[in-house]
Amino acid sequence: MAIALGRMRMLFYSIILLFVAALLLTLASGVKFYIALVWNILSMLNVSYPLLLPFSLGENAYVLSADILDTIAFALLTVVLATLFFNFIKKVNIRSRIIDAKVAKIGGHVILAPYNRFSLYLAQEMKKERMDAVVVVASERDRMEMHRHSILSVVGDIKSVDAFIDAGAERAKRVVACSDSDIENALITITAKTANPSIEVVSRVSSEDDISKIGSAGALRMVMPEITVGAEIGDVLAKRFQ
Repeated sequence: MAIALGRMRMLFYSIILLFVAALLLTLASGVKFYIALVWNILSMLNVSYPLLLPFSLGENAYVLSADILDTIAFALLTVVLATLFFNFIKKVNIRSRIIDAKVAKIGGHVILAPYNRFSLYLAQEMKKERMDAVVVVASERDRMEMHRHSILSVVGDIKSVDAFIDAGAERAKRVVACSDSDIENALITITAKTANPSIEVVSRVSSEDDISKIGSAGALRMVMPEITVGAEIGDVLAKRFQ
């Protein structure tokens, strides 16, 4: 790893030296600094814009030499960027595998779906209480965000049974449907119960009219955060102003 980093550093310094040398050669041709700077940047990025120069490449040996150096710098830059990209992908894959291994080992946990501010806050509160949670997220980017908060997650579609199987539905204690949409929470409930018919589902509900519908889908308990928060605020006000 140290050798790889050393080579990357050498390549980076080589690109800088080539660019500076090309810039000096272009300036030696009599071109103004800002024109030489822009032209060399574009040339190093393999972007052709000959109108910046008052002459063609073949008419001036300095500029022709600078163009050759920029071409070499572009090749090295491509190698550096490609290496960084593949290292990033590899690093993400390793993290994902580690997270998958941790999810596969836990049991008696709670599955939260989908990933949103509500499920993130709930997972953070569960973490404080030393309760295990697995969040079903839609992308690797969301998964890395969960990893940043030290929260386990799996990537999958909340309408797919496989997502809940990957989240350990057969070993989980319960599922919490966290969507803002009651229809989506009903679908989460049905999908989770398909993955594990005996699992307990707690669903967030936005409208009182949908409580019976989500209950028919298989949810054991329904929670309306607005009512819960309102009751808590009421208790605080009542105690403070008694």
